[in-house]
Order: sequence, then structure tokens, then C-alpha cells
Amino acid sequence: AVVSTQSTGVVEVRSARQAMDELRGRVVDRLTFTSLDWLTPGDYFKLLTMLLVYVSAYRYLSTYLWDTTFDNHYLDHTLEKHDSTAERSVFPLHHKEKKKYVRITQPNLTSNERHTVTRSLLKALVYLVAVVLIEGINWILQVICVQLFTYGPVTTEHTIKLTEKNQYRENVLPEDLSTVHILFDTTPCFELPALTPFSLTAYHLSLASSLLILSVLQVFFLRLRHAVCDSFYPLQRQKRAELLHSKIRKHRDYSTQHAAESVFARVSERNQLYRFFPRLYKPRCVLCSAKEFNQQCDWCETVYCVACLKDIKETCQVCLDLTYRRKSGLFTEAN
Repeated sequence: AVVSTQSTGVVEVRSARQAMDELRGRVVDRLTFTSLDWLTPGDYFKLLTMLLVYVSAYRYLSTYLWDTTFDNHYLDHTLEKHDSTAERSVFPLHHKEKKKYVRITQPNLTSNERHTVTRSLLKALVYLVAVVLIEGINWILQVICVQLFTYGPVTTEHTIKLTEKNQYRENVLPEDLSTVHILFDTTPCFELPALTPFSLTAYHLSLASSLLILSVLQVFFLRLRHAVCDSFYPLQRQKRAELLHSKIRKHRDYSTQHAAESVFARVSERNQLYRFFPRLYKPRCVLCSAKEFNQQCDWCETVYCVACLKDIKETCQVCLDLTYRRKSGLFTEAN
């Protein structure tokens, strides 16, 4: 039995079942207010956004664990540690490689990140142009309306005396009407519109500016996904570092082996430009397009940087190709 003392001093004795029934009734009454009927459309939009973020994070994690080549273009200390123990080092990176592979903390953007930023900026610019256009048209219309109400109203009065009888007077005007007063009033027939508050205009402009800023910053925030996954999966991180090291080394070897085939025609054109415009044209490395620490071949005047010259073992690929053509009979005076 449950004993309860009321404020009147009367002692009430109830069974446990009665007390539980009363408590259950009160709980049910409270739970009826916890339904989703009180959620606003904004709350539903927030729930949908959180669901999309969760799905996107799950897809990124599953692809990260399944494919070692996915989003694998960031440099970290794991790659540097593996490079120190490898037979051939890939550091320092070449000029083109620095544009393709970056660190998470660097402000440089890769080609894929530039495309992402460009698409986001175009969307934000469309919104910004629409806001500026609408606010500009609104301001122009408000200025015109104010000018009409300020300088537009003109009231003129004209008196016309009817002295001659005519068909119009006999049919329309009364007989005793000999003078007609006409009043012209050019006051606009609409009310003076209220000016748009500056706070509302500033809100829309600040929102558009925030979209532009977030379009640029979102790329750097998306890099954190790679750092978080690396911190939770060190074995996968080691595999990705080894794959990236092998990818950089193989691509560099391929570019070095086929340098003479790909840049032979381009070298002659650059040398001609350098002869005609030595002060305006600054030669670049034919392999990585670097402008710093360049050296020129004494025979064919082909330009290489110090890093690329080390990779090709200080042998000019263009001269090597010409020597091969002379020995094999492919190079003649005619061609």
C-alpha cells in the first residue's frame, strides 16, 4: 500500500496498482507532447543535412579502405619516412610534382581542388549577382517613386467659357452651364513605397559573401577527412604512402625515358625564342618547366634543372636521341 499525506492533513491509503495507474496516466500525458508534430520545416532540413553528411562520410571511409589510389595525393611524414629507407628518393619534388602533390597544411591547391573551388564559386557568384541585381532594381524603383512624389505632383486649373452653341453643348451639357472648370492633378495614384531597410540588404549581401568565402575554405576542411582516416588506420596509411612513392618514382622514370620523344620539337622552338628575345623570354626546364637552378646543354642548348639533370645522370636526352639517330641511319641531311 502507498500512504500519501495531502495538504489538508488527511492520510490517503492506495494500493500499488492504483499508484502505478496514476503514474502511467501522467507519463502518457507528457509523452503526447514529444511527437514530431512540433518540428518546423527548418528542423527537418537540419535532419536531412545531417543524414547527407553521415552518408558522405561513410562513402569516403569505405572508398578509402577499399581503394588505395583514392584521394592519395597528400604528402606526410609517413611518406618521408618511407622515402628515407627506399633505394631511390623522390624528394625534393620537381616543379610539376609540387603542383600535383601537396601537404594538408599547405595553401596550394591541386588540379582537382581547383576544379572543385571553381564549381563552388560559380554557384556562389550566381547567387551574389542575383542579390545585387534585385537590390539594385529595387533601389532604382524606390528612387524613381520618391522623385515622382517629391517633384512630380502638379495641379493646374483651366476655365473654358462656352459662348457658341454647338451640338456637343446641346446634347451633353445643361442649358444653364456656360463655364466649365477643368482641374489637372498629376499626383501618383499609388502610395509612397517604404524603403527597404539597410539591415535586410546587408543580410543578403553578407550571406552571399559568406558563401564565397566558404566555397574557398571548404577545400581545406575536406582535407581533414584524409588526416582523420590516416590517424585511425595506420596500416592503410603505410600502404598508401608506399603506393604514392612508387607512383611518383615511376612517373618520373617514364618522363625521363621519353623526354627526347616528347620535347624534341618543343626544344627547338624554345631555343629560337630565346635567341630572338633573350631578355623577355626566360628558359625553363624541358622536363618539369622549372625556372630556377637551370643549366644549358653546350651542344643543343637544351635547358634542364639540377634535379632533372640528376635523374637523367647528367646526359642530355636530345643529344642522346640525335646520336642514336645518326648511328642507326635515321638521321640524314634531308631530315
